[in-house]
Amino acid sequence: KEIAVGTASAAFKFATNPEKVTNLKASSITSSTFKLSWSKVSGTTYYQVAIYSSSKKKYVTYDTVDAASVVFENRKAGTTYKVKVRSVRIVGEDEYYGSYSSVLSVKTK
Repeated sequence: KEIAVGTASAAFKFATNPEKVTNLKASSITSSTFKLSWSKVSGTTYYQVAIYSSSKKKYVTYDTVDAASVVFENRKAGTTYKVKVRSVRIVGEDEYYGSYSSVLSVKTK
């Protein structure tokens, strides 16, 4: 959706929510780490990476990164982790959030 940003005395800028993150993939899976990567989203300031917390029964932010990948470390062997990513665009002092990617389940070795 498009949102006008600015004041009456300033030129208006139009900001849109970033696109949904796609092509989420896991690689370099070991007993304690895995790498998560995805396709870059144009105009993204950073990505918010979330992991499901079974103790909290909800997704929690694992990390925020500038690149289209992140390494999960200190994981438990033989455990399945559910992860998802969304793009965030900053315009002035405002943040615009894209939809989360589809959830990817990753099992450590």
